[in-house]
Amino acid sequence: MTTPSCNSCGAGRFEKLVDLGPTPIAHRFLDQPAGPGEFRHPMVAHLCEGCGLVQILDPIPPEQLYRDYNFCFTAWKPQPHMADEISLMKSKIGPADTIVELGSNDGTFLGEMRKAGFSGVIGVEPNRVANEQSRKTGAAIYEGFFSEELAGRIVSEKGPASLVVSRQVVEHIIDLRGLARGIMRLLRPGGWLMLEVPDFESPMLYGDVSSLWEEHVNYFTEATFCDFLEREGFGVTEVRRYPFSGGALLVLARLGAPVKASRRGELEASKAVARGFDAQARAFREKFTARLKANRAAGRLNFLYGTGCRANMLVNGFKLHDLLDRVIDDQPEKQGLYMPGSKLKIESGAALKDAVGDCFLAVNAENDEKVIAKHAAFVANGGRFFSVNAPSPRLKDLAIEPAAPSLR
Repeated sequence: MTTPSCNSCGAGRFEKLVDLGPTPIAHRFLDQPAGPGEFRHPMVAHLCEGCGLVQILDPIPPEQLYRDYNFCFTAWKPQPHMADEISLMKSKIGPADTIVELGSNDGTFLGEMRKAGFSGVIGVEPNRVANEQSRKTGAAIYEGFFSEELAGRIVSEKGPASLVVSRQVVEHIIDLRGLARGIMRLLRPGGWLMLEVPDFESPMLYGDVSSLWEEHVNYFTEATFCDFLEREGFGVTEVRRYPFSGGALLVLARLGAPVKASRRGELEASKAVARGFDAQARAFREKFTARLKANRAAGRLNFLYGTGCRANMLVNGFKLHDLLDRVIDDQPEKQGLYMPGSKLKIESGAALKDAVGDCFLAVNAENDEKVIAKHAAFVANGGRFFSVNAPSPRLKDLAIEPAAPSLR
């Protein structure tokens, strides 16, 4: 067996953090509750003892992971923070400068950049279906996986880029150092790099295993992400955070800019939080299941609201299927299907009508209040809402608290 190496620093020493056991693919919903055995794969998170990056060392093979992929693209999810990101770009480059977006998906961000007046916009995306949508923006599209070779082709045909942007993509990439080499080949001297990734700090502090997902092989904190970029020759100039999809971390860096003298203290703090992740997760599960069992004893129904990948990871990771009575999702295309692993049937919000029980929100924290306002009649009937996704302030209603205020 090949000895694994860290996706970020290349070291080969790891600590096991959390083992959720064999887990089904979170986006693969079922047409019926029974049938052939589902594909399952070990979900184990490890910590690199060298740089502190949390990562999946045994990822699912892409041919299995993306078979029958449901083409859930980005346009359906509101992203109000895009305006701030584009404002930041405008402060660094001009409207005619070349911008390359890696993993441009269905062209949502390409379109926003074009609307903002950027004319030299290029997208790189391997998914053919997504590219059919993204070409409608007027941006130039390169279809394929990004590589040093493709970077060289873009430079030869379009010239070097002033800015490379990638949003919610880097967490999927195993060869991070190869990615960095490709970006360096793509950028002009002094060019800018703007990367957005999920922020794993809050899930670790709360013990929220819903943020572990088979598609994400890398789980960054500010310290581990900046350390990676600086080690590869990009000086970090700004870090921003957004309340999007459980927490998004944006890092702006510049090729060849000065790097921080040392991040050792920050990295050690990040490692310490990671090493406490399993204990926090066990405490989270204990408190959550205690509430579910108490409701059953009192004759109150347990509803789960939301069936996204985070909801599925939570239910399967904590093995909650026997404690949940009904599952709700607002997306019509999911209603009538069954959740992977748990095989719980998905219903519409009408299931809350005249029900007496507690509804546990497995939606992103920024959407909690919208859902509650939509179902005021449930509350008037004695129903209660709780959140089960970090970093929602409603977690405290289940006595679930973070291990520390933050790493910052």
